[in-house]
Amino acid sequence: MAWISIGLTSAFAVLCALDPDRRGWFLFIAFLLISQIQILSASSAGSPGRRRAALGAAAEAERSAWQTGRPGMLVPGQVLSPWYRAHRALLSGQPDEARRLVIEDLTSSGPRHWWPPRDARPEQLRALVALLPRPFPPGNATSEQVLAEVLLATGDVHAAGTYAAAAFARSRVAGTAVVVARAAAALGDRDTALRWLHAAAATPGAMAAADAIDHAPELAGLRDDPDVRNLRASLSPV
Repeated sequence: MAWISIGLTSAFAVLCALDPDRRGWFLFIAFLLISQIQILSASSAGSPGRRRAALGAAAEAERSAWQTGRPGMLVPGQVLSPWYRAHRALLSGQPDEARRLVIEDLTSSGPRHWWPPRDARPEQLRALVALLPRPFPPGNATSEQVLAEVLLATGDVHAAGTYAAAAFARSRVAGTAVVVARAAAALGDRDTALRWLHAAAATPGAMAAADAIDHAPELAGLRDDPDVRNLRASLSPV
């Protein structure tokens, strides 16, 4: 329907341009046509397929940056993660700048246009975590979750679970509940892990719980647990 509307508007614009009696309408019709194209472009950019492609591009760019030092191709508007930029600053002998990049991202508001540093080596992340103040500062929900995941990746399991639990209390995000579940499972606390998986499943973004059950290494020993299997079965798709 959008394309039909644009076609009809274009045809009328041509008619106005050719008809001396209607040329006064031309600028108005041209403005309407531009507006329709902008709306269509915005709608297309926000489509699920486009969003998936953009996320895939960000993930590949971040992976390449950590593994080769050369970022992949980013979609306009995307950036590399503050963790990677901090890593580069640290390699350049600028620890204060590295610290600033992570803390500034953590404590700032607004949407995030980067992929988490999931392809970084633990020692790379550990060097950055060592720069951060204790206790770790609170911040926006997305960056809190990433910090908790970084702590888990570096082996600081107790700190990861504690920080993620506090983050979940501030903002009920499924991803932070999943980090607590993973940390609890890594510490051998089955009941706490199950409670936090249920908490993740009861919040928006519940499929994060399903993904963790399927793939998180810390939860491998619980995948055949009847309660975990029942929870996973309640989430779809399988």
